Amino acid sequence: LLLCSCGITSGTVTGKGHDDAYSVTTVTTIGNCTCYPETTYYDECWRLDLRRGNDTGSVCVDRARWDATPVGAVVTT
Repeated sequence: LLLCSCGITSGTVTGKGHDDAYSVTTVTTIGNCTCYPETTYYDECWRLDLRRGNDTGSVCVDRARWDATPVGAVVTT
């Protein structure tokens, strides 16, 4: 199951990582004095780091796929 990706989405697995879920809150000003917070939520990511030729990227997969995929494997999504 592919959840999110950055750069390429297939290639040789060069590393694996885990990113905890987190949120970022920004405050936006409308006019001179009205402000409101806006929160963006990011899901937990079981990350496979990939290389295909000179291109690199990463994909987030579910925990079962992360556990089953060794560094050096070739993955396609």
